[in-house]
Amino acid sequence: MIHIRIENHEEVAVNQGGLKGRIGKGLSSLGLMDLKATVEKQVAALAGDHRGVFLWQQSTYCCAAPWMLFGGPVMTIANQSSALLPTSHVPLALSNYVKHFAGSGRPVFYVADRDGAPPATPGVTSTKVAQFAGVLPHWAETFDSRPKTTRNYTYSMTVYRLTAS
Repeated sequence: MIHIRIENHEEVAVNQGGLKGRIGKGLSSLGLMDLKATVEKQVAALAGDHRGVFLWQQSTYCCAAPWMLFGGPVMTIANQSSALLPTSHVPLALSNYVKHFAGSGRPVFYVADRDGAPPATPGVTSTKVAQFAGVLPHWAETFDSRPKTTRNYTYSMTVYRLTAS
């Protein structure tokens, strides 16, 4: 299993080089380097050479839920399939996804909020493959003024590989 923790944003920003090595360092000094790119590529790498299917557990809290932070970037930047699971009948949805993609060679993953696990699903085996945790800086936004400071969103997610059993 892979454990990944990103805490030193400045070091990551310098190593990534930002936009051709210039803007990333400036954003790094403000704590605003876009680390979603790092996390979303690490999530996508779990699929290996295949195009993975990432199914995201719904969360009810605002702003730092894994599906809100990384579901879109996994799909649009890393070119993986990414879907938000329904709030009810989750085992049925998981079973349908695994059955649909079983013959295609495309790996199916369940992305759990924090240390959650996929619900028991007949015909589906889940194997924990990675945990991601870190802090992602965002602008402290308001409706009446331009943001001047950052606010850190702490994220934590666990990824499971789903296979037909």
